[in-house]
Amino acid sequence: MTQVIERLANATFRSQWQNIPDSTLKLNFDVLIDHFGLTDVGSFCLVHWQAKPKGLRRWGVYCRSADMYYAADEIFFDEGLTIQTLQMDERVVKTVPTAVLFLNGAIAESINNQILVTKL
Repeated sequence: MTQVIERLANATFRSQWQNIPDSTLKLNFDVLIDHFGLTDVGSFCLVHWQAKPKGLRRWGVYCRSADMYYAADEIFFDEGLTIQTLQMDERVVKTVPTAVLFLNGAIAESINNQILVTKL
């Protein structure tokens, strides 16, 4: 099975699994960026657990400096990264994700179906 990730706009992506019904997931990180005032922060990563499809959920990482979204079963983190939790009220906000781990001063890359988050 193959997961396809398409960039729709700045900080907005569509993830879906080929030949898996109801697997489409629209991810809008711009809502979180605006809500928490991260527009001028510089390089950072937002990490979350994908909402669907059950049985094929993976970790996802949005890398602000590259404006890219990566998904994988494993994430490896560089030493010295500081992690902060950010969460919006999902009863009010209707986009996903509504909760992420924020890693300031970090960049991400995908290597062999794994994500590497490193400190700048």
